[in-house]
Amino acid sequence: TLVVKPVDPERFFVGSLPVDFLVWDFPRGGWLYDRIRIKDTYADMCKNSIHLILSRISLDRLSKGKKEYLYHSSYPLTDRMRNRFFTAIGMREWIKVNHHPQAYTLSNLRACRELFGDAITNTSKSRFRKNTDVNQYLYRNYALISGNFYPYFHGDSFCFVLSSVERYEKTRHNLIEKAFVCLNDSPFLNEEEYPSLKQLVVRDLEQCLPNKSSFEK
Repeated sequence: TLVVKPVDPERFFVGSLPVDFLVWDFPRGGWLYDRIRIKDTYADMCKNSIHLILSRISLDRLSKGKKEYLYHSSYPLTDRMRNRFFTAIGMREWIKVNHHPQAYTLSNLRACRELFGDAITNTSKSRFRKNTDVNQYLYRNYALISGNFYPYFHGDSFCFVLSSVERYEKTRHNLIEKAFVCLNDSPFLNEEEYPSLKQLVVRDLEQCLPNKSSFEK
C-alpha cells in the first residue's frame, strides 16, 4: 500500500474520531461463492471478525445512533442503497473494505483486546493464516459497529488486483488519480504474464514516484 499524493491529518481523524465509512455488502463465501472463486482464508477471517463482534455488541446501538453512520451524503448512492437493503432484510455478514491506510484510536485497540483477547492471542500464535483466525478488520469493524467513527467516504483509494496484464492496463490510470494505491497479488496471475506485468508496474511506479523519500538511503 502506497501513499502517492499529499494528504491532510483530517483525512484520517476529525476531532478524536477516525474517519471511515460503514457499508454492509454481499457476503463472501458459501457453497456457490467457493465454486466460482478460489476459497479464500482472508474472507473467512473477515467474517469471523464480524460474527465475533456481533456476538458481543447489539446492532441496536448503531440503529439508534446517527443516520449518517449508514447514509452519509458522501457515501455513493449504491452504497446507501446497500445499507438500506441489508438493514431491511437483517443480513449483516460482510462489511465493505478498502485497502488503504486505516486510522485507529488507542482506546479502540484496548477495548478489542479486553473483549476479544482470546481470539487475538490465538491468531497471533498461528504460523500461517487459518480459517478460524481473525484479522486486523476486527479493530476497524468494532469501531464501525460501535459507532465510534466520523462517517465520510473519500473515494481516494484503489486496489490493483494483479491478475493479468490486461486488467492492470485498464486500471493503471488510478496510480496518478488516487491518493492511496494497493498493489495486491493474485492467485489468478499465470507465470507467463508475471515478468511483463512486473515490468509495467515498476515502470509506472518509477514515473509516479520519481524522487526518493528522505527516509530512503
